[in-house]
Amino acid sequence: MRYDAKDLEGLSMGLKAITKQTEQLATVVRKLEKAQAVEKRKARAETKTRKKAALKRKAAAKKAAERVLKIVKKSQKGVGVSALVKKTGLSEKGVRTIISKGIEHGKIMRIGWGVYAST
Repeated sequence: MRYDAKDLEGLSMGLKAITKQTEQLATVVRKLEKAQAVEKRKARAETKTRKKAALKRKAAAKKAAERVLKIVKKSQKGVGVSALVKKTGLSEKGVRTIISKGIEHGKIMRIGWGVYAST
Protein backbone atom coordinates (compact mmCIF):
# COMPACT_ATOMS: atom_id res chain seq x y z
CA MET A 1 0.00 0.00 0.00
CA ARG A 2 1.16 3.43 -0.83
CA TYR A 3 0.33 6.51 1.13
CA ASP A 4 0.50 9.95 -0.31
CA ALA A 5 1.37 13.12 1.60
CA LYS A 6 -2.26 13.93 2.41
CA ASP A 7 -2.82 10.51 3.99
CA LEU A 8 0.33 10.83 6.08
CA GLU A 9 -0.58 14.35 7.08
CA GLY A 10 -4.03 13.18 8.15
CA LEU A 11 -2.52 10.35 10.18
CA SER A 12 -0.10 12.77 11.78
CA MET A 13 -2.94 15.11 12.75
CA GLY A 14 -4.90 12.19 14.20
CA LEU A 15 -1.93 11.02 16.23
CA LYS A 16 -1.35 14.55 17.55
CA ALA A 17 -4.99 14.76 18.65
CA ILE A 18 -4.76 11.37 20.38
CA THR A 19 -1.50 12.42 22.06
CA LYS A 20 -3.13 15.62 23.34
CA GLN A 21 -6.12 13.69 24.72
CA THR A 22 -3.78 11.18 26.39
CA GLU A 23 -1.83 13.99 28.05
CA GLN A 24 -5.07 15.55 29.29
CA LEU A 25 -6.17 12.22 30.73
CA ALA A 26 -2.80 11.75 32.40
CA THR A 27 -3.16 15.19 34.03
CA VAL A 28 -6.61 14.27 35.33
CA VAL A 29 -5.30 10.96 36.69
CA ARG A 30 -2.43 12.73 38.50
CA LYS A 31 -4.89 15.16 40.12
CA LEU A 32 -7.10 12.29 41.24
CA GLU A 33 -4.12 10.42 42.68
CA LYS A 34 -3.08 13.51 44.64
CA ALA A 35 -6.61 13.93 45.97
CA GLN A 36 -6.71 10.27 47.02
CA ALA A 37 -3.36 10.62 48.79
CA VAL A 38 -4.67 13.64 50.71
CA GLU A 39 -7.83 11.74 51.67
CA LYS A 40 -5.75 8.79 52.90
CA ARG A 41 -3.63 11.09 55.07
CA LYS A 42 -6.77 12.69 56.51
CA ALA A 43 -8.29 9.27 57.19
CA ARG A 44 -5.12 8.13 58.98
CA ALA A 45 -5.08 11.29 61.07
CA GLU A 46 -8.75 10.84 61.97
CA THR A 47 -8.10 7.21 62.93
CA LYS A 48 -5.24 8.26 65.20
CA THR A 49 -7.43 10.93 66.77
CA ARG A 50 -10.25 8.44 67.35
CA LYS A 51 -7.84 5.94 68.93
CA LYS A 52 -6.43 8.59 71.25
CA ALA A 53 -9.92 9.69 72.23
CA ALA A 54 -10.92 6.08 72.90
CA LEU A 55 -7.87 5.62 75.13
CA LYS A 56 -8.75 8.78 77.04
CA ARG A 57 -12.35 7.61 77.51
CA LYS A 58 -11.14 4.22 78.69
CA ALA A 59 -8.76 5.84 81.19
CA ALA A 60 -11.52 8.15 82.43
CA ALA A 61 -13.88 5.19 82.82
CA LYS A 62 -11.23 3.31 84.78
CA LYS A 63 -10.73 6.28 87.10
CA ALA A 64 -14.49 6.58 87.60
CA ALA A 65 -14.73 2.88 88.42
CA GLU A 66 -11.88 3.24 90.89
CA ARG A 67 -13.65 6.16 92.59
CA VAL A 68 -16.90 4.21 92.91
CA LEU A 69 -15.10 1.12 94.21
CA LYS A 70 -13.18 3.23 96.75
CA ILE A 71 -16.41 4.74 98.09
CA VAL A 72 -18.08 1.33 98.25
CA LYS A 73 -15.09 -0.11 100.14
CA LYS A 74 -15.14 2.75 102.68
CA SER A 75 -18.81 2.31 103.49
CA GLN A 76 -19.45 -0.07 106.37
CA LYS A 77 -23.20 -0.55 105.92
CA GLY A 78 -23.16 -0.34 102.12
CA VAL A 79 -23.96 2.54 99.85
CA GLY A 80 -26.80 3.31 97.47
CA VAL A 81 -26.70 4.47 93.89
CA SER A 82 -28.00 7.96 94.70
CA ALA A 83 -25.22 8.46 97.26
CA LEU A 84 -22.64 7.31 94.74
CA VAL A 85 -24.04 9.72 92.15
CA LYS A 86 -23.74 12.61 94.63
CA LYS A 87 -20.25 11.68 95.78
CA THR A 88 -18.74 10.96 92.36
CA GLY A 89 -20.59 13.42 90.14
CA LEU A 90 -21.26 10.67 87.62
CA SER A 91 -24.61 10.01 86.03
CA GLU A 92 -26.92 7.41 87.54
CA LYS A 93 -26.54 5.26 84.43
CA GLY A 94 -22.75 5.47 84.70
CA VAL A 95 -22.80 4.46 88.37
CA ARG A 96 -25.16 1.57 87.68
CA THR A 97 -22.92 0.36 84.84
CA ILE A 98 -19.85 0.47 87.07
CA ILE A 99 -21.70 -1.38 89.84
CA SER A 100 -22.91 -4.00 87.39
CA LYS A 101 -19.38 -4.61 86.11
CA GLY A 102 -18.07 -4.65 89.68
CA ILE A 103 -20.59 -7.35 90.55
CA GLU A 104 -19.59 -9.34 87.44
CA HIS A 105 -15.93 -9.18 88.46
CA GLY A 106 -16.69 -10.04 92.07
CA LYS A 107 -15.52 -6.73 93.55
CA ILE A 108 -18.96 -5.50 94.62
CA MET A 109 -21.92 -7.38 96.05
CA ARG A 110 -25.53 -6.44 96.52
CA ILE A 111 -26.57 -6.46 100.16
CA GLY A 112 -30.04 -5.04 99.80
CA TRP A 113 -32.43 -3.28 97.47
CA GLY A 114 -30.15 -0.72 95.75
CA VAL A 115 -27.47 -1.07 98.44
CA TYR A 116 -24.01 -2.31 97.55
CA ALA A 117 -20.87 -3.20 99.50
CA SER A 118 -17.38 -4.40 98.77
CA THR A 119 -16.69 -8.13 98.77
